Amino acid sequence: MSSIFKVVLLIIIGTLIVSCGNSSEVSTALIPVEKDGDFQYINADGELVINPQFKDATFFRGNLALVQSSGDKPNIAFIDRKGKYAFNQFYIEATTFEEGLAWVVPEGKAPIAINQKGKTEIILEKAEKVRTFHEGLAAFSIYEDEEEVEKWGFINKKGE
Repeated sequence: MSSIFKVVLLIIIGTLIVSCGNSSEVSTALIPVEKDGDFQYINADGELVINPQFKDATFFRGNLALVQSSGDKPNIAFIDRKGKYAFNQFYIEATTFEEGLAWVVPEGKAPIAINQKGKTEIILEKAEKVRTFHEGLAAFSIYEDEEEVEKWGFINKKGE
C-alpha cells in the first residue's frame, strides 16, 4: 500500500469521524493537502486536481470550499470544485458552510450570512463575533458601548 494512499485513507476516516452528527455534508472527493507551504486538492487516487496555491484550505461542504490565498493579505474566499473563485469576492474572515449558510466579513463591513450562491441572507450590523449555524441557530456577540461588556445571543436563519 503506497504511503500517499495511507495518508489519504487516514484523512478520509478522520473526516468521517469528525463530521459524524454534523448537519453539513463534508465531501471527501477532493482532499486539501499541503505541499511546500501551499495547499492543493487531490482526489482519492492521489491525483492532483487543483494546483497548490492556497495558504489554507478546507474540505468541500456542498460544492464549495473555504480557502485563503497565499500572500500577506487575509484574502479568504470560496472556490468551486474546479478551483475557480465562486463569488469573485474576498473576505477578511469567513466560516465554512453549515446548514446551507456561511458567515463572511467583507473588509470594513459587518458579518453577513450568505447561501451557497453567494446571496446575502442576514446582516448582523453590531456583531463582533459569529459562530456557524447548528440546529438552526448561530451564536453571536456584541459589545455594550458604555460597559464594554461582551454579550452573547443567538440568531435563527430568518435573522430573528
